[in-house]
Amino acid sequence: MTYTAAAPRLEPDAAGAEPARVVVLNFGSVAVGDTEAVGRVAATIVAERAHGVDVVAVLPPYGRAADELARLVSAVSASPHPRELDMLVSSGASMAAALCAMAVHRRGCRAVSLEGAQAGIVTDGAHTCAEVVEIRPERIESELQRHGVVLVSGAHGVSRDTGELTTLGAGGHDAVARELAAALGGEAVHVRELDGDGPLCSREFDASLRTR
Repeated sequence: MTYTAAAPRLEPDAAGAEPARVVVLNFGSVAVGDTEAVGRVAATIVAERAHGVDVVAVLPPYGRAADELARLVSAVSASPHPRELDMLVSSGASMAAALCAMAVHRRGCRAVSLEGAQAGIVTDGAHTCAEVVEIRPERIESELQRHGVVLVSGAHGVSRDTGELTTLGAGGHDAVARELAAALGGEAVHVRELDGDGPLCSREFDASLRTR
């Protein structure tokens, strides 16, 4: 794995204040299928931010959009081209990040959503089953300094070789959370589920995800 040097957030600023710690929340195991789920995810992010940390949230596709996209594909083609599948599926992933950013704003917290390429997720060229090969964290670093919360469409990136949009294979959200945490000098937390009101119900600093 290759990391491009990020802005020096681990050094004190000119006034001597320590920068905020970065926590990467991996929501890859959480079903974000409706606006209520979006609200619970947003409440979890805002609660984490209230602890004085910068938050990067890695989100799965928006469930209803993903279901509709699958229906459209089956209606149009029995053997869709992998590149076009990646183009289509990415729209559902970006939808979840944008909706959650709006819900975070509503709760009085600044946030910005980024799709995979904007977030610096660089992959190999394998469509529908790409692997992360490089993290370029400069954009996330910049947005954390401005907003404190960044929501990332975690299931896709951009090919290092072709510049094409790619969708990650199995375990993609875990890989993105782990590698983003390493690149940002933070720690990755796997959110297993949410309770009905929003705060974390089950969270794990998994050995496979935790990075300091």
